[in-house]
Amino acid sequence: MLGKVSDMREDFNNLLAVLPEGIMTGTAALSPTKQAQVRGSAVVGSDGVVDKVVAAKETTQRLNKLEQQTDQIDFALTSTQKQLSSLASGSVKEEQRMAEVLETERQLEKRVEAVRTGVGEVKSSSVQLLAALEALEARVEREVKEVKQEVAKFEFKVGESAAHQETDKQEARVAKDDTRALHTDLQHLSSRVHHLTLKMAALEGHKLEQEVAIAQCRTKQLNLDLRLNSTIVRLTTVEQHHQGTITHPTTVQQQQQRSRDKKVDGMLWPWSD
Repeated sequence: MLGKVSDMREDFNNLLAVLPEGIMTGTAALSPTKQAQVRGSAVVGSDGVVDKVVAAKETTQRLNKLEQQTDQIDFALTSTQKQLSSLASGSVKEEQRMAEVLETERQLEKRVEAVRTGVGEVKSSSVQLLAALEALEARVEREVKEVKQEVAKFEFKVGESAAHQETDKQEARVAKDDTRALHTDLQHLSSRVHHLTLKMAALEGHKLEQEVAIAQCRTKQLNLDLRLNSTIVRLTTVEQHHQGTITHPTTVQQQQQRSRDKKVDGMLWPWSD
């Protein structure tokens, strides 16, 4: 029985070593402030929460084992009490042993009560840790959902930007093709303008040559007319001289001058016709 008590004491000390920080044997449950601190620290650090939950599960298993051992000790104490009752009329040595056993029983009862108190506190802490873990999981799920929404928005913006870039590239290619076609049209137009300019210059030169030829012809015609008029005047003068009616030379000269002026006007202004 004393060996079982020693084992019980060792297991109880091990239990105290693995209890979460702030939980002492024989103390009351955590205050609301401590509970809030535990809950806040569990929400802030997910790694710490997981470690504490694992430690709480291990502690619960050990507590269950200790409860079983406590039940066995209670049974052993009951048997001992029965034996002590049957040996009440024994010697002084037996009374001393009984007193020691009673003291041991009292200490064991205190330790069992302390263990039960610690078990209740550990269970309360485990419940708090599980609640904090659930809150952390809910927050993580909410944040993951928000991140997925942001990623979807970003992917949509990226796709829209890529579509705009593709449209801009197509418009740039169309503008480049239009510019190239316009440049080709301008080259053809410039060639045609140059050809038309040369053709117009050739036509103008041909026209000037024709006008020069016409002027030369009219000059020759004028010279012929002058010679003809001079001949006519001379013949008229000779005829009048033979007939005895000589025309005044001034009148003849004026007529010849008018005829020459008309010829010259027609030669200088051929386009007036």
